[in-house]
Amino acid sequence: MSNEDIKKIIQEVFDKLGLETTSITEEVLDGTDGARIFAVQTPEAAKIIGRDGEGFQALNYVISKVVQSKDPEVKRVTVDVNGYYKESLEKIKQKARFAADRARSYKVDIEMEPMNSFERLIVHSMFPEGGDIKTHSTGVGSQRRVVLTYTGD
Repeated sequence: MSNEDIKKIIQEVFDKLGLETTSITEEVLDGTDGARIFAVQTPEAAKIIGRDGEGFQALNYVISKVVQSKDPEVKRVTVDVNGYYKESLEKIKQKARFAADRARSYKVDIEMEPMNSFERLIVHSMFPEGGDIKTHSTGVGSQRRVVLTYTGD
């Protein structure tokens, strides 16, 4: 499926929700493992994002399912509403760097807050094999989290 087709789907979803968009563009972000990301600018971001990003996650789920129903080859589509997603990724990376520094300083395992699977993937990708920080996930469902372990290497 072309990016133009995906942009049309995003616009249709916004239209059906009665939400205005000023632009939809494709964006490339580091560390997103090939996800197709589309930046949407809208004056109604607060309505979309919702409390603690719940609306944002729901919107992304719906758009991903619509796109995948039309083209199962498309693995991941993310809509970044007014930079919310980009900002969230940077916050996750910042927390992971801080947790890694704590693990190194105190030589203890550091458990991060619960995250969704994509957020955990971002954290795991920050610490490649052979480094001084090893990561693994623990917990079940919405309580799944990343644990950072200092290996002393």
